[in-house]
Amino acid sequence: MIIQRSIRGFLEENQRLEKLILEHEKEVSFDFFSEWRSNRQKIGEYLADEAFCFIAKKYDAYILSNPVNPASYAYFTRLDIQSKTFSIRGRTLRSGICGGFLESEPSEFAMKPLVFLIQGQLFYAVSRVGQDCLVKDFTASDLILKVSCYEDGSYITSDIDLISIFLRDNSDEMLFDPMYGELTTQELIMIQDLNQYFQELVFKYCEFATPSSFRLIAHGAANRFSNSKASHLHYPLKVCTPFSTIELLGQEMDPDSTKVFLEFNQKMRFLGYHACLNPKWGF
Repeated sequence: MIIQRSIRGFLEENQRLEKLILEHEKEVSFDFFSEWRSNRQKIGEYLADEAFCFIAKKYDAYILSNPVNPASYAYFTRLDIQSKTFSIRGRTLRSGICGGFLESEPSEFAMKPLVFLIQGQLFYAVSRVGQDCLVKDFTASDLILKVSCYEDGSYITSDIDLISIFLRDNSDEMLFDPMYGELTTQELIMIQDLNQYFQELVFKYCEFATPSSFRLIAHGAANRFSNSKASHLHYPLKVCTPFSTIELLGQEMDPDSTKVFLEFNQKMRFLGYHACLNPKWGF
């Protein structure tokens, strides 16, 4: 489906970089860590895109989502990671070695040291002499970096933030699911199917990970949320089509992006697809 890129190439590069990481006996610099994380981001995004395209085609749907924190993509295949639930308002960090993980007040979530398991060897994320790095053994002068976690100890990272799912089924009968929030029965089926298919792809391609309960999507489409606001729309929106293609809608910081989004909604209705806009968005 996503034939322009090679998952095998990303996986081979991951092996090469991890081999070099293991050769660093004392510390892995932030620059080298960033190179490794960038490649892992490509792996996570590739698998996520593959899953979205498969489900969009299977259900004859157009699926719109917000941009994802790029650093979060790098951790979608980790076994000790879980995505944010729909009730979490905090954002994931975008910079530093902790980028991609949730930062919050200690009173809101438990905090735990951030570690990375690379080919069976444990590395700690620390700040050493004011610089972020990975180390196998930390010293008394190192500042051990901590991030938020759930009660079961799973680190928290971004999910893929759904905006709208356009289907030919025009049913608006809503339900409230304890895990996914406000959505229709058909949307719930699609989301569960997509999350499961993503895990199958992880198992198929990634020797360094096995299927877990990671939720690629952790809530229903934002156009269903009672508390969703138009400010929750961030551009460019990613559009996965029934033709196994991906398009981008709007541009970051472009005031005309809202107009483009509304025109897309009109186009979908003309083509026989249906998705209600949240009345609180004021469109």
